[in-house]
Amino acid sequence: MNLLKIFFIIIINLFVIVFMTQNSTDRISIQFFNWGIQDAYLNVVLLFTMIFGIIAGFLSAAIIIFSHKSEIKILKNKNKNLTNELNDLRNVAIEEGVYDDEVGEY
Repeated sequence: MNLLKIFFIIIINLFVIVFMTQNSTDRISIQFFNWGIQDAYLNVVLLFTMIFGIIAGFLSAAIIIFSHKSEIKILKNKNKNLTNELNDLRNVAIEEGVYDDEVGEY
């Protein structure tokens, strides 16, 4: 199913790229602080913006996934330790003197 979904995403992206290259002949200028580009095609700027957004989204999702996986691993280890401790406490033999009374044994 994932392979089919990726295939459809690639096909849609190819249609978008073909559409952009055939329909945009506008030239724009881009200024960012002291850096600038003159007479850049609008479709190329949009394409690089889309690629940058995809890469930024992928990296942020990867960071979140790895942090959650490490948190899950820590919690699983803590759960395992607490389960072992609980099982050890359940299996401890009860001392005979626990139920002794001052008068005598029950």
